[in-house]
Amino acid sequence: MTLAQHAAQLERLTFRDSLTDLANRTFFTRQLDAELESHNAGSIHVLLLDFDDFKEVNDTHGRDAGDALLVEAGRRLRECVWPGTTVARFGGDEFAVLLTGAIDVDEVSVRITSALNAPFRLGGKELQPSVSLGYAANGDQSLKASELLRRAGIAIYIAKAAGKNRFVRFRPGMMGALVAHNDVESELRNAVERHEIVVHYQPIVNVRVGCAVEVEALVRWRRADDLISPLDFISAAESSGLINSIGQEILTLTCAQLRDWLAVETMHSVAVNVSAVQLREPDFARDTLGTLASAGVDPRQLIVELTESAFPGSPPQMIDQLSQLRASGIRVSLDDFGTGYSSLGRLQELPVDIIKVDRSFVDRIKTGDETLPILNSIVDLAHKLGHQVTAEGVETAAQALYLQRLGVDSMQGFHFGRATSIEFLTDAESLAIDAYRKLTLTPH
Repeated sequence: MTLAQHAAQLERLTFRDSLTDLANRTFFTRQLDAELESHNAGSIHVLLLDFDDFKEVNDTHGRDAGDALLVEAGRRLRECVWPGTTVARFGGDEFAVLLTGAIDVDEVSVRITSALNAPFRLGGKELQPSVSLGYAANGDQSLKASELLRRAGIAIYIAKAAGKNRFVRFRPGMMGALVAHNDVESELRNAVERHEIVVHYQPIVNVRVGCAVEVEALVRWRRADDLISPLDFISAAESSGLINSIGQEILTLTCAQLRDWLAVETMHSVAVNVSAVQLREPDFARDTLGTLASAGVDPRQLIVELTESAFPGSPPQMIDQLSQLRASGIRVSLDDFGTGYSSLGRLQELPVDIIKVDRSFVDRIKTGDETLPILNSIVDLAHKLGHQVTAEGVETAAQALYLQRLGVDSMQGFHFGRATSIEFLTDAESLAIDAYRKLTLTPH
């Protein structure tokens, strides 16, 4: 090997990623420093991106498949930008792009996320991962490379906290949001030990029998003197992994508090919300069944409730977990149907027993004289596929009457009662039954 060849090899080892042949972090940072020192420093954008839940690819399909995905991702990234643009792999599944000049960064971000959302064929199998992207601009500020990278990192963190599979631009207000998010996460770590996680129950009226034979368990966080809604802490719980211990606490409390109520009538059942993060735990199904057995609760009286977003690109082990639960008699409910990724055509493919029609469809019922073909189609097709249908967000008698005529199996919402603590569950049941009995079908 000549001296020149040796020098070229050393430079490649120093500045190139051996797997993807992209630039590495060292080279990227040098390029960024150079651009920031140039006269074009006011038009520099740093994009950071990674795959959501990339670990599942390695765990499910093997490291070779994961490496193949990263190589193909690098190739697609290069095709999304202009020749000469610095594209780097920082390590793992984290990539970076350095954009300079007058460029529509949102357009480039759309192009990148679309390219990486397209299916990957790996070893005869098709994967369709999602990607989160955050970017930051130097603007008219004099920032160092480390600060610009830190800001892009905060933006990608916000993108994941907002639900993943999206791109987000860094804005100064995100610093405060990140601090607040971290504070919530820090306090959540002690919430279970301090018995601050509480469960309230909202009645669900069964149309056929006219009684509230089902309830939904809804988590609350008793933080100091406040009762915090899950909307304000579940995202932090999921991103930190704390959702696993919180979810177990919810199920344990629910079984203990409802054991006598469930034993009164075999038709009684409780729906418990479960995160996709929990389903990725290999022992989730086994632990759930163990909790039910310890509490003396019949698995047929538990409903596991998932949102639509849990299903797209779901690794096989998640589907296996649901199959184990269903084999034991536990039912699976698909929450918020119609707002996310699922379509009417996919209903027959999903391992579910109950479809919960999102409240946005129910909100369209104002007088009860509306024509709502999409809502009608959802209910009709779900029934033809053997699924039960629950309408959520029912707040008026007009809505309840419309849904009753439509043939939904169950209804849930403020018209029948709000969520309440276990001490007032009996009263809530009675109020829900009274509200249902007051409904009067009129010729339509």
